Amino acid sequence: MKAHIGGSDLAQKYACDDPPLRAELFGADQMEQHGKILASIYQVKPGRPRDHLLARLAENESLLLEVHSLLTEAVKADRLIAPAGEW
Repeated sequence: MKAHIGGSDLAQKYACDDPPLRAELFGADQMEQHGKILASIYQVKPGRPRDHLLARLAENESLLLEVHSLLTEAVKADRLIAPAGEW
């Protein structure tokens, strides 16, 4: 890895002492036990929950359209656009 980052100590700086995520996967028995614990903690409420997804998608659409408009204006004004903005 040091060859890829020019021999710097970045690899050590960002190294993690935690075991890999795969060490945290549950076996079938552990998953069953975990499911029972979660089921005992949470209660189902009557009625339908409020749907947050559609509101969030509308918010995202609005933001994307606003950014598109700003980038279009910048291009028309011959301003330099970052490659990420062009994409």
